Amino acid sequence: MIDLVRNDSRFWIRYENKWISGPTIGLYQKDGSKEPEGGWVWVTGEPVTYQNWNQYSPYNGNGTAWIGAFGYPPRESPLWNSNRTRDHWYNYSRVERSFIIEIE
Repeated sequence: MIDLVRNDSRFWIRYENKWISGPTIGLYQKDGSKEPEGGWVWVTGEPVTYQNWNQYSPYNGNGTAWIGAFGYPPRESPLWNSNRTRDHWYNYSRVERSFIIEIE
């Protein structure tokens, strides 16, 4: 699904030179879950059997980062790693730009 939006800037937003946030993917963390890795579920109720977190994710975010989305550090960030690009997930506090839905 990332191939649909990977190179389209309309789906991505930059936070200064710290992080680039992409589309949300229907993954969220239930209230009261053990931080940072517990309680992640799909909005459909399907079990989370595959995970593709970025190297530094999920992170606690003071208990506010509960939405799964594509994201990555820009090249000028000290967190940049060429193996961790737009194909990986990160967790956020809110939806910033876009989301991806699957229609069967």
